[in-house]
Amino acid sequence: MIAAIFPLSIIAQDRVPEVVRTVNVNLQVQENRGEVYNTYVDVEGSPYMNDDFMPAMLYPDEKLYLARYNAKDDEIEVQLAEDKILVLDNARRDYKMVFRDNDLTYTTIYNQGEKMPGYYVELVTTDKISVYKKQTKRFVEGREATDNFSKDKNAYFTQASEIFFIRLIEDGPIVEMPTKRRKFSKLFDSKEDEIDDYIKDNDIDLEEESGIKKVVGFIVTN
Repeated sequence: MIAAIFPLSIIAQDRVPEVVRTVNVNLQVQENRGEVYNTYVDVEGSPYMNDDFMPAMLYPDEKLYLARYNAKDDEIEVQLAEDKILVLDNARRDYKMVFRDNDLTYTTIYNQGEKMPGYYVELVTTDKISVYKKQTKRFVEGREATDNFSKDKNAYFTQASEIFFIRLIEDGPIVEMPTKRRKFSKLFDSKEDEIDDYIKDNDIDLEEESGIKKVVGFIVTN
């Protein structure tokens, strides 16, 4: 892949006409995919969290684009026209993309000065605790039937899996967040018993985003 800088012009879909305008900004891109990216043919599912390109604000440029997140390749794609897509080069530059429709923020993060690969969704960001999640999809190859009693199996993309990460102090280390109540509570030393009781009493599932936000809100305000 050859990195290049392209002046961009956005062409929006009919349903978001307010996005139709020229953007006077240069993006560092990983590759120009030319025609609409569709490598996977006759495959069930999709590598994208959202198949459609959605309006999103890109930082640090503070410009509006149509974009989508590829959870299989851990990439953000920007649509310049119906037949032209660019991939942001996250290795060369830090990005934050805020999608308007679902208010999800995909961002570059650093773990004690070391850049973590790809993009992470911001769930909670405070001076006490920050929580991020990583969305991942896998591609599974299809299989041909081996005898008259079996059937061909189409290739498919798995449903998105989510892994949560937590930072307990500003600029501190980022670690994978425990999903077991006792292991999670132990992260907080003097508040361990209080947090453990709160999770148990409120039947909070630490594998669910809503549960994580609820318990972090409790920790931050107590």
